[in-house]
Amino acid sequence: MINEPKDTSLYVTVTRSDAQAIDDWRYSRRIPSRAEAIRRLMRIGLQGEATLLDLLRLMENLPQDDSLKLQVAKLRRTLSLPE
Repeated sequence: MINEPKDTSLYVTVTRSDAQAIDDWRYSRRIPSRAEAIRRLMRIGLQGEATLLDLLRLMENLPQDDSLKLQVAKLRRTLSLPE
């Protein structure tokens, strides 16, 4: 993905607070453009989802107390999975 040509445009509309969060993330990492920051965040999200699904499977196999049940439910919502 990283060495592929950037030849496809995607147009998205975000809230001001999301744009600010992207810019804050970008500036803290000294990323030169908003577009590059968004590309990196998309990669992080796509790669991170698989890791979170693996973590969720591990958590679901642990003995469940109320605290863990809440964390599992929260993670399932974050990943848009049914509870």
